[in-house]
Amino acid sequence: MLPVGVAYGSEPEKVRKLLADIAVSHEKVLGDPPPRVVIDTLGDNAINLNLLCFLGDVNQRMTVRSDLYFAIIKALDEAGISIPYPQRELWLHDARMPQAAKDL
Repeated sequence: MLPVGVAYGSEPEKVRKLLADIAVSHEKVLGDPPPRVVIDTLGDNAINLNLLCFLGDVNQRMTVRSDLYFAIIKALDEAGISIPYPQRELWLHDARMPQAAKDL
């Protein structure tokens, strides 16, 4: 299972096809059962998907996982689909400032 997050506004079906095609094209990913892509959650910052695929040799897991991630990053970039990162807004409050100055 490879978790992948994409930005809101991305077309989920387009992302599903892209991820599945990448998995199918890897020589060490089994065709039966075929790779699947499912939406896991609608997170705070991303649509979180999982790419599910099986390997003939579990000892190749880390190498295949890395290969797939390299291919996913490249394909998403070429398709104009962004991988979001968390953004937070920070408000600072100075408790030492007198109320009269705050009202100005």
